[in-house]
Amino acid sequence: MPAVHTFDVWQKAGYQVRKGEKHAFEARIWKYTEKKTGTYTEEEAASINSMVVNADGSDMVQAGDEKTSHGFIKKTAYFFTADQVTKNADLPDLPEDVKKESRGGCCWISGNTYAIRDALKAAGFRWSKKNNAWYRREAA
Repeated sequence: MPAVHTFDVWQKAGYQVRKGEKHAFEARIWKYTEKKTGTYTEEEAASINSMVVNADGSDMVQAGDEKTSHGFIKKTAYFFTADQVTKNADLPDLPEDVKKESRGGCCWISGNTYAIRDALKAAGFRWSKKNNAWYRREAA
């Protein structure tokens, strides 16, 4: 693995950037995107369907289907070196009175977590006072 990556790449590899670290450098990179741009009208659907040559109708577009725009955009990316990140510790074995769930792109742990709080901190979890639970963003 090269020594320099973006925040997302480090996170997907199971690492986290140390608290207080500033990016090593930033650069504008090309990023692929799929953007929802609305829905097809009846006229647009009929126009597209008139160009379709498949006899089975598998590529037929219905009025109300989502339109998407595909392409690349220029985006500022922040890069971190291997010296600025640490490996996430594995999640400890959870007691029976502790509940684990995934929602909103995060892993949430709630219940009687006082005994395992140090292990949760080491695994990269943070305490949410509002939700009264520990959370960590999941790698996408």
